[in-house]
Order: sequence, then structure tokens, then C-alpha cells
Amino acid sequence: MNKFAVFIFSLSLFLSSISISSTCLAFSYDYDNDDDLDEASLNYLCAWVSLASYGDRVGLAARGELSSLGFDMVPYREETEKVSAKYFLVRKFTNEGMRLLLSVTGTSGMKDLRNDASIAKVPFGGTTPREFERAARKKEMTSKEPLVHRGFNNYTQEAFFTNAVNGVTIGESIRDTLINDPTAKISITGHSLGGAVAILFAARLIDMGVPSEQINVVTFGAPAVGNESFCTAYKDMHLTRIVMSGDPVASLLPALGAGYAELGEKIVLHPKTPPRFQHEMVLYLDMLMRDYITGGFTSSFIPVDDESSSPEIYLITTVDFDDTIAQDAQYVNLASINVLRRELPPIHVGELPDGLMTGDVMTTICAEARALGCKYVILQAYEGKRIKDKKNVYKISLDEMIVTSDGRPLTVNLYTTSTDDMTPIIAAIYDEICAKESREKALGLGKDE
Repeated sequence: MNKFAVFIFSLSLFLSSISISSTCLAFSYDYDNDDDLDEASLNYLCAWVSLASYGDRVGLAARGELSSLGFDMVPYREETEKVSAKYFLVRKFTNEGMRLLLSVTGTSGMKDLRNDASIAKVPFGGTTPREFERAARKKEMTSKEPLVHRGFNNYTQEAFFTNAVNGVTIGESIRDTLINDPTAKISITGHSLGGAVAILFAARLIDMGVPSEQINVVTFGAPAVGNESFCTAYKDMHLTRIVMSGDPVASLLPALGAGYAELGEKIVLHPKTPPRFQHEMVLYLDMLMRDYITGGFTSSFIPVDDESSSPEIYLITTVDFDDTIAQDAQYVNLASINVLRRELPPIHVGELPDGLMTGDVMTTICAEARALGCKYVILQAYEGKRIKDKKNVYKISLDEMIVTSDGRPLTVNLYTTSTDDMTPIIAAIYDEICAKESREKALGLGKDE
């Protein structure tokens, strides 16, 4: 492969995160249903935690959403001479056994960029950290043995198999946890570079004796990591590669004839939003969210209406988007309602009455709220308008009014963000999250309550 092709590949990995800080988070997660998540639910959850590992506004939006799902966030980082390793581990106990979720952050700094560009292949073998390192230093190799991307292998080795506590690396600690408890399972996920490392780390766990049945891998926009022999050796790995059509990173190495091959089940997503760089994690989440919302939020970690509860809040949400993003309105409506269902007391979702004057509308809504026994009324109006002189960039606004069911006003606020680094749906969720503090204060929902 020529130097220009190498440059384009590494630059593509870096562009989508060049303005993203290096914050990474760890989560402690507990949801009410102790059954395992189905495949669609797991893919959706992995998309949220992969996005949450980044910084800036998109990471804030993801962390706010995950916070409402019960995640407790703690930073974790491993810094070495070769890598700035950023990943987090979620542990949860269910009726089926321990469940671990490990997420590796994508390219976010110069060390990552250097590893992305190190595309020469090295041997991949061994069953211990020392053997892993020794195998990668072999000078003689053939295509008949597993060979992997040098930079991705360096990251995996440095992040999980170099620094030890009491003689045990974190990779070995995870191995021991899984082997000592056959009911335990781990899901490993990541975007871009993070997805490539997720695949190699899963392969290392298998090499160290963890049954493949205990390991599941979900990646987003991840490049190929090894040759045909590598793919053959790990064909039993439970790997789902989620790829956006038009993503230049996900298929570039095989397309350039560099001796790389693709592993695992491939799911291709087709963007329906205004054009963005198809490698962005925010776009992957947007697409999975659309499918998930359409499916009716059936996941065990997404609460649904409890018909047995007496509602305390009467909620009406309207969405008015420009024609170019009008298809997003239904998703914003459902997603915002679901956010509020998780963070507030029982809600009844109503509809805006037609054919009445403004004052009559409020009177009618409050009367309906009182009839249902609701204490409060929340009126939300989303608006999405294209920003002048900015192609495919929109201002997403949330106008929120909260009143008591007898009509006494409590708060009126306007929240606005742009889709510079978000999609309209995720920007709307961001506004919803920004409104949380004021909303809880107006409703008397203190942190200790």
C-alpha cells in the first residue's frame, strides 16, 4: 500500500473525533429486569456506551441518557509511552449470572493516530501476555498464520496486558473472572479504533482459555484487523460488525488489497439523516435509535407505561421540524417522552386539543389533567429550523412550560442547540437533558428524594 493510502486511512479514523476530548467513563448499571438483553437491545446499549466514552456535547448527551438509565459514571484511563488507553467496564449481576460490558474509545489523540497508521501486519499468537508480545516481534512470517494490524495489536497489548497489579494485568483479571465463573459473560464494544481493539481483545481472551460462548463483540465502523488466517482461527467468535454505508474506514483496508479480511456478522445501516461524515459514532447511534424506536422500546432497560400507576404528570409534546428533517419528528417525540418516563413520576401522555383559542387550550388541558388525578402539566414544543448559510445544520429548540393542574405557572424555559456535531434526534435529547435540572426543581424532585 502506498504512503498516500496509509495517510488517508489514518486520517479517516481521526477526523470524526478531532474535536473530541479524551474523557472515558466507567458505568455501574442495574435495570429492573434481570434477564439477558436480546441482540437488538444489546446493540443499542453498546451504541450509547460507545458514544458516551467521548467528550464534548455528544458525549454529554449520551452520558445524560445513560444516567437516566441508571448508570454510575467513573473515569478510567491507562497511559503508556505508546498509547492513551481509554476504556470502561460495566459489571451487572443477573439471575443468569455476572454480565460484563467493556467499551474501548475510538481515535482521540496523536498516539491513537500513530497506531492507526501502523498498518504493517505482525504475527498473532500465544496464550500469555509475554507470549503475545514475543509472537508480535517475530521477523519471519507467512500468510498461513494469523497476522494482524501492528498498531491495533500494540494498543491491545499496552492497554490490557502490560501494566500489572500484584502481577496480574487487567486482561488476565477479566480472563480469571470469566473462567472461574462459567455463567459469566462479557460483551466488548467500541467505535473505529475502539472496535478493532475490541476484536483483538476478545481473541486474546479466547487464546487464554475463555470459551467463545462467554464472549460477545459489537463494533461500530471498525476496520478489518487481520488476514484470512486470523479470520479462520477466530471464526467461532460471536462478532457483530455494524457498518454505515459510505463509511470509508470500515472497508478500506480490504479494498486497498493490503491482505486484510473481514470477520463476523455484518449489519449495514443506511443513513436517512442529512449528510454527515459516515464514520461518526453519533450517526451510528442515530440509525440504531430509529430502528429501536420503531420497534416500540421493547428492551428491558427501556421502561414502558405502568397502567396500574396513577399518573402524576400530564405531558403533551409537539414537534415542528423543517420539511428536510420532518421525518425525524416522530422519533424525537417518542424519544423525549421515554426520557421523561424514566426520570419523572408516572406520566400520562396527552394530545394538544384542536380548534380552541390559546387560553381555552390551557383550560382544557388542565381540566383533563385534574380529571386523571395529575398534579402537574408539562407542555413541550420542539422546533427544528435550518441555520441560515449553513448547509444541513439545524437549530433544535425545546420550549418547555410547567404548570400545576389548576393552572398555576411554575416555570417556562427555552433550550437550544445546533446539529453541528449531532443529528436532530440526538440534539433534541440533548435539549431534554439540559432541561432536567430546572424541571426537577419546578416539580420539587430533589436529589435526595
